This record gives sequence, C-alpha cells and structure tokens, in this order.
Amino acid sequence: MFAGFASSILLEETTLPDSRQILVSGQTVSTGGAGLPVLAQKLADDSSSVIVKHIRDLHDTKIRNLYIATGNENLPQSHWITEGYPRFSQGIQTNIYPVEDLQGKDPRGRYFIFGSDGAEDKVVEEFERVGFSVEEIPVSSSLGLGILLQGTLSSPTLVTMLLIVVLSGTSAIAQIKRYSVERLHGASKNDVLIHELKDLFKRAFPQVAVLGCVGTFCLHSYNGLNQFVPLAQRVSIIFAIALCLAIAIHATVATLLWDTSILHGLKGRLGFRVAVPVAYLIKVPGILIAVSLVASAFGALQTTHEAAVAKAELNAAGDASAIVFEGRTSPEEMDRLAFESGAWLKNEAKAGRAVLSAPYQLGEKRGDGSIPVLLINNAYLERNEVLAESGERVQQIPESDIRVLVPENSQALRSATLDFIGEFSIDSIAEEKVSFESIEQGQKHFRYDPDVAAIGGSLAVADSILIIVGSDSGLIRDDDYMALASDGRVLMTDPVIAAQRTPPELMGNWIAAYVPIAQIAANNYADQKSDLNVKIGSSLVALIVLLSTAVGLAQIHVRGNSQTILVRYLHGWSFYSIHRWLIRAELLLLLLVTLWAFGRSTILAIGASSEFTSGVAYESVIVANHWQPWAIAFIAMSNLSILLGLVHVQSKHMFRTHSEETA
Repeated sequence: MFAGFASSILLEETTLPDSRQILVSGQTVSTGGAGLPVLAQKLADDSSSVIVKHIRDLHDTKIRNLYIATGNENLPQSHWITEGYPRFSQGIQTNIYPVEDLQGKDPRGRYFIFGSDGAEDKVVEEFERVGFSVEEIPVSSSLGLGILLQGTLSSPTLVTMLLIVVLSGTSAIAQIKRYSVERLHGASKNDVLIHELKDLFKRAFPQVAVLGCVGTFCLHSYNGLNQFVPLAQRVSIIFAIALCLAIAIHATVATLLWDTSILHGLKGRLGFRVAVPVAYLIKVPGILIAVSLVASAFGALQTTHEAAVAKAELNAAGDASAIVFEGRTSPEEMDRLAFESGAWLKNEAKAGRAVLSAPYQLGEKRGDGSIPVLLINNAYLERNEVLAESGERVQQIPESDIRVLVPENSQALRSATLDFIGEFSIDSIAEEKVSFESIEQGQKHFRYDPDVAAIGGSLAVADSILIIVGSDSGLIRDDDYMALASDGRVLMTDPVIAAQRTPPELMGNWIAAYVPIAQIAANNYADQKSDLNVKIGSSLVALIVLLSTAVGLAQIHVRGNSQTILVRYLHGWSFYSIHRWLIRAELLLLLLVTLWAFGRSTILAIGASSEFTSGVAYESVIVANHWQPWAIAFIAMSNLSILLGLVHVQSKHMFRTHSEETA
C-alpha cells in the first residue's frame, strides 16, 4: 500500500515521468522581444526536446494546464497535443495546450523538459541569458532513494518504516519457542535464519504475485494502465527496500533472542532484560512519530486555512490580471511606447476590459490627511457593487466626466477632494466636470492588490472616497495611465482576451505577460492543501501503528513477566500493583507528551501574539493551538487505555487457559 501511495505521489505531485524540472523566476521579466510562444519553441528546437510549461488552474486545484513546445517529434510527449495526456490519477484533470496559447502568459514558473541529458543545460542557459534566475529541481531519478526521506514523502516513509519494525520484530518474538527447539536439536543460528528466509520467500512469493495481479487489474480499471511502467518500477524498488528492512529487523531480533534461556524459550517466555528494551524500542519511536505527525497536521491545517482565506479574498478579483512589462527596453523606446500603450489601455477601459483601482490618502501630499481615496473607473463599478445613499446601485458615468462618491457629504470634504484632484492632475480640470454623490456609509470596497493579502491584510477598505475617472476626462494622461498599470493599478479583466487584443507592436516587445493577481494565492492554496492531505493520511497511519505497538507491548509485557504476574495475582494484588512498573512508565510518557504539547502550544501562541495582533492569521493560530494539545493528550490517553486493556485481557486469558508460560 505504501509503495503504491508513494509511487502515485511521485507520478502526480512531484514531477511528470521521465522529465527534468526547472523553476524560472526573476524580478525583471523579458522574452527577448519575441513573446513567450516564440521563446519556448526556440528553446525546444535548439535543445531537440519537448518543453512543457505548467500553470495551475486559477479556480480549481484539481486542474492543471500544460503547454507543449515540441522540438523532437520522436519523443512520445510530443503527441500529447493530439492524443491527450496519459494521466495516472483520475482525480486530477490535465489540460493540454499548444505552445501558441502561451501568448501573454508569465514566462516565470515551472517547466518540465523531456529529451537528452544536455537539453536541460541548453534551456537553462537561454533563460539565464534573457535575464531570469533558474533553479534546477531534483526529481526522483536524480535523488535516488533519498526522495523517500525528504519533502512530502518523509513522514509516511518514517511511519511505514516503524510499522515494518513492529511487525518484523513481533514476528521474530513469536518464534522464540521454535528457536529453543532448534537449539536442543543442535542447529546453528545461521542455519535457522537461512531456513526462515527460505520459508519467508516461499510464503511471500504467491502473495506478492496475487497482489500484483489484483493491483494491475485495478489500475487497468482505474486508468487503462496509464504510466504503468514507471509505476511498476517505483513500486518494485520501494517494495524491495521494505523487504530488505524487514529481513534485517527480523534477523536482528532473532539474534538477540537466540541466547535466551532454553527453558524460558520452550515455555514461550521472554526474559525480563530482553522484554523491556524490545518493548520500548518499539513503543517510544511510535509515540514520538505519531505525536509529531499530529502536531504537523495541525500546523498544516492552520496554514491551509490561512491560504484558503487569502484565496477567498482574491476570488472577488476573478480573472483580473496585472500587466507585466518588458524589463529590457531602452529609455527612448520606453518613452515612445508609454504614450502608445497608455492610449490603448484607456480604450480598453472604455470597453470595460480594463479596471482602474488606485488607492491614495486624501491630503497625503500635505501630510494632513487620513481618509482613504480609491480612483476607479466604470469597469470597476461594473464588477463591484457600490450603493448610493438611496440604496440603489451607483450607475456608470460618461467617459468625459469625473464623479466623487463620498460616504459623508460635507463642504469641507468636497473642498479637500477638489484640492486632491487639482494636485493629482498636471492639467487643470474644469470644476464642472466634477460631480459629487453620497453613498451609504459602512460599505467596503475591494482593492485589487495581492500584496496586501500576502501580508495578512484585508483587501476591502471601509468608507473610502471613490473617484470615478472617465477615460476622456483628462485627469490621467496616457503615460501616467501606463505608469499606473506598471504599478498594478490598471488590470485587464480577462488575460486571454487581453493577449488576443494587444497590438502586435506591443505584445512581446513592450507587454510581456498578463498575470492573474489571484494566481499566487491559488498556487499557495493548492500546495498547502496537497501537503495537508498527505499529513492527515500519514497521521492516521501513524495512529494505527501506535495502536499496533500497544498490542506488541502488551504481549511482550505479559509473556516476559508471566510468572511474576501469576504469583501477584494469586496473592490478591490489585491490577496497579501487579503491573506497576508498566503503568508508571506509561504515565511518565503520557505526562511528558502532554507537557510537550501544551508547552509547544504556549510558545506558538506567544509567537503569534507578537507577530499578529488581529486578523485571520492570528485567529487561525489561536484556534489550532487551542485544540492541538488536547488532541495529542487524547491520543496518548487512548493509547494508554488500550494498552492496559490488552494487558488485562491477555493476563486473564493466560490464567484461564493455564498457559505453559506460567509453569
């Protein structure tokens, strides 16, 4: 099960099979004046490879979009455009697009490269030449077995290793009577271990074969055996590692038990000196891993909640996209294109395809104002409801006018707003162009500003003065309009339509990309959600392992102390008196775990109070820290109760059946 789980994670979450992966980043964005489709195709042709650009869906974490640039028709990945992607998981939808659809997309992000060993180096070199920073991300093929001990798979790997230790150790302990019989017949330790391994393979081979056939049939029913070969390879490697670990643990425990008294061994009883170390070598790692995984799951739940809130805040932005300009343009060309692009943006705003949202403070140039001001346009009003004092929705204005929406209609506020408009514009604005309208107080108005959400702030501003600016009003000149766009204050309502409508002399030469402002929040939420799902699954497995250690510990304790338990029972000792060393040790563990949980919770709460004073992030930390120690204490108490219950049941069974262990 773990081999299949780990292999599916490697196939779907970490990388595309047989690919090399790079992460392209940088403050300055450039495509060399050619546009991303031309750049990506050139990279694929020069390196004789297939390059795949990965972009997560903005609204659904289960959808990923892959854009294919083919420079080698002999590679199977080049046929994904016509044949579709052979997806492994049916829960993840993979959409395939040709390289031409990268027009207007952000060049930064994740790329998968299929081809020869030198293809990745050529792609990295070209991206760095254009001005980007490139990080080569190690994948399973380069990390080897280390991929199981880091990142997403580290926790479930440790849990599975502990389960193997528990099962293998318990299996060896159960053979103690057989070891004593073999010793009486003069068999050597090595001969017995080799014979056991042969029996193990004889019993395991049919089971593995049946399991493999059933798994293949289920995979065929699930996805038509898509990516079966890489899956089978990974499952085989992981299974072989687990088998070697199980054999090593079994042999180690058997070696430790070999020198146990033959008389005790024939009765199936362990010596006390063997029982205690073996018991707690299993018990302590189990409880440590379970507690740490539960704590990490609470931490992941907290960060996922914060990411979900940030994503929900930015959902109001829809597909609104910031304009990313080319970073390698000469000053002369920049001056020329600033007016041209500003005029084009104004025309797009008139058509409702560009949103203006520019925050200011009233009187900030004089330093005596604190009332928020938001410059908006008709496209903003179309997408965001603003209510007039009468309760009706504020209507759009003629493009040649300016209208001021004020929550408090006072003469002083009017005068201050007119002063602000006069200071804002280089050209004089006729006062008859400016009209005032009162709006309901207490309204919150959305700001298209992802940087605010990133630091835990709110994107909604209450009781702000809204200044509706017509594109032909003359308040904002063409080059200033472009400057606002470069600061993220003018956004396109749809990145695909914007890329299609951008004049050819601007697209790729001046405008590099249109980036949805909600994309970063969507990516972060998808990453956190995936991490949370893995940690919850790992925590559940760890709890099952912890319960299995309770079963093993109860068995070892009762067998190792069978005569002592019987004597004390016959003398009428209480349950606590009979098993006092076990109960004291378990209570000490319970106390240490509980103190650790509450101490960690207190430290995190203090850190949260110093980092946040209010807001969603602070509240999520407080809620998570409130429940985390109680959950860990409950788990520890449940484990103790199950252990003591099993000890009681096994002791009673031993007395009732007159087990030879008590002889």
